[in-house]
Amino acid sequence: MMRIGQRLVIFVAALGLGALVFGVGFRLTDEVLLVLPALMLCGACGGLVCGSRAWVWGVGLALGVALAQIVAPAPPYVPDARHAALFGSPQPLPLPFGLTGSETAQHLAGAALIGAFPLAAALVGWALRAFGQDVLASARS
Repeated sequence: MMRIGQRLVIFVAALGLGALVFGVGFRLTDEVLLVLPALMLCGACGGLVCGSRAWVWGVGLALGVALAQIVAPAPPYVPDARHAALFGSPQPLPLPFGLTGSETAQHLAGAALIGAFPLAAALVGWALRAFGQDVLASARS
């Protein structure tokens, strides 16, 4: 059984790591396809290590992404001429209730969308750990 203090340490570590990976990642590149796998790798490794509390790790990473978006939003994306010719100019997320024009809502929705990936990866890491423990237990008997 994991104590509250251990859960808090896991959560705070994941919160800081999520904010760090997201914040630094979008300062080095504007490609989400480079930052997202790093977040997912952190999520899966944390899920493997944390076991049954992998959800705490995943939620911490996701909230770290949201924290990074609020505290230091990524610089606006400016596509190069080739990208603009192929795909057009960037469009905001189509949010309900007239929130499409709200910059804060766009940041939070983007962070929630990106944060769902490391959360899912943490749960996959937990499932792999549980599967590995079952395989080892059946191999021993």
